[in-house]
Amino acid sequence: MSVGHEPVSVSVGGAEVPPRASRLSTLVRRLADPSLALLISQVSAAAAAMVANVLAARGLAPSGRGEIALLLQLSYLCTAAVLLGSDRSFVLSYHGSTPPEAVRGYLRLLWRPALILLFAALVVSAAPLPESGTWRVSALLVVLFAIVNAFVRAVKQTSIAARRQREFLANTVVTQVLLVGMLLGLFVTGVRNPEVWMLAYVVSATVPTSVYFARRGAAWRRDARRTPADGSPDPRPRAVRREGLALLPAALANMAMLRVDRLMLAALASTTALGLYATVATLTEMLAWPLAAYADSRVGGWRAAHSRGDFRPGRFLMLAGAYAVVGGAVLGVLSYVLIEPLFGPRYEPAKGYVLPLTLAAAVYAVARVSIATLVARRRTAWVSVAETVGFVVSLAAYVVLIPPFGAYGAAYGSLIGYGACLVATLVVLARARADERGRNR
Repeated sequence: MSVGHEPVSVSVGGAEVPPRASRLSTLVRRLADPSLALLISQVSAAAAAMVANVLAARGLAPSGRGEIALLLQLSYLCTAAVLLGSDRSFVLSYHGSTPPEAVRGYLRLLWRPALILLFAALVVSAAPLPESGTWRVSALLVVLFAIVNAFVRAVKQTSIAARRQREFLANTVVTQVLLVGMLLGLFVTGVRNPEVWMLAYVVSATVPTSVYFARRGAAWRRDARRTPADGSPDPRPRAVRREGLALLPAALANMAMLRVDRLMLAALASTTALGLYATVATLTEMLAWPLAAYADSRVGGWRAAHSRGDFRPGRFLMLAGAYAVVGGAVLGVLSYVLIEPLFGPRYEPAKGYVLPLTLAAAVYAVARVSIATLVARRRTAWVSVAETVGFVVSLAAYVVLIPPFGAYGAAYGSLIGYGACLVATLVVLARARADERGRNR
């Protein structure tokens, strides 16, 4: 081939076929798509969650497995208090920023809530209360993991905003490798204390996340020395906080809708029932992770497209629905078949939870995409309404169904709550589209 010549297309059956070099460049562009790194990170997290689930089920009694699940759910709820909705609004304000700018902005948002939560935990842990048992250690671990998890979420959002998703991928892979390695060590050495297993989650997330912010902080200081600021404050952190607080009810409702089933099951049934339930739920909820990663990576671009007037969410929702149907069928069958071989005969009763929890995960996956389209359309108040509807309905279902049916009640309560959230979101989305059509006439 002569240097400098244009590649020549060939025609097959009247259809033009792109040349090999063009097809290769197209493949490279697809591999460089920002959502791919997030998808791979979710796959690695799912694989690690699967291994951790097996190790915890094999290494601990169902009650111990349930205690770890309870501590993790409490940590996730506390994480929402540290983030204050910023994990949903950050990319919208910092889309396209440099990595040092993104890190500096998020640190300004996180350090005060993190210190307040840590101080409160230390005060409560030091209080001279009778019959404390091990709750002091558990409470401190919950808060530490909540703070670390907030910074892990910050790594994700800064990476998306600065289009450095590969850095988040690297951080995720290292975190998961450390977690699996530590849990494997606990399993082999026969450690049966759930608090020690919880500590592994804290340490495995702290190390790579600290390295990430240390590296980015050094780059930020170098940039500051080369290009001193003009003295005017950056308005974006305030905008992130303002929109984040507007989205906070939605974030809290979504977190509660996802996590309150574990809390209610522990309170109204037992940690043993929670251990059986959490084992299956950890498998089935992986169905929603790829769609959630896709929506997170696209929401900034979707908002820009909406501002231009060319955002068409219908095809994304159709693809999400197709994925949920096919992926749910495959994952449900695999989960049912593998429960007893993976987790042992003690977990055989958990097979009955597979169908409702798989359906719930499929519904939730589509709901995440539909909610992202509402955020892109600047319908943040209605997002909070839809998420709150899902939470209230799910909470009512748990209260009614868990006492007589135990973990089955929690599973079907999740399906009912997620379904209510999806229906409310689709209703709001239809209303938003109708409003936009009316303004365009």
